[in-house]
Amino acid sequence: MYRGFRGDEDGVGFGLAVEVTLEESVAVLRRSVGSAGWNGAFGTISWHDPREGLVAVLMVQQSSAPLRADFANAVLQAVTESAPAR
Repeated sequence: MYRGFRGDEDGVGFGLAVEVTLEESVAVLRRSVGSAGWNGAFGTISWHDPREGLVAVLMVQQSSAPLRADFANAVLQAVTESAPAR
C-alpha cells in the first residue's frame, strides 16, 4: 500500500507515521530490517535502528538531499560492529 517517501520504493512499508524498512536488499536507504524514520521538511531527518542500537536525528533548515545522504552515510560509517541479537 505504501511505497516509500517518493511513492515508488521497494523494500519499505509504513507504520505509525514513519517509513519502515522491510527488505534491506531492495530498499533505497541502507538501514536494517525494522528500522523506522522519516524525512521532514527543509532538511530534517530521523530514524532509529533497533538492530544496530542507534538513533539518528538531523535538524537543519536547509532543503538538501545531498546533506541528508551525507549525514546518513556518516552515521552508518561510524557503526563499527552490530549490536548483539536480543
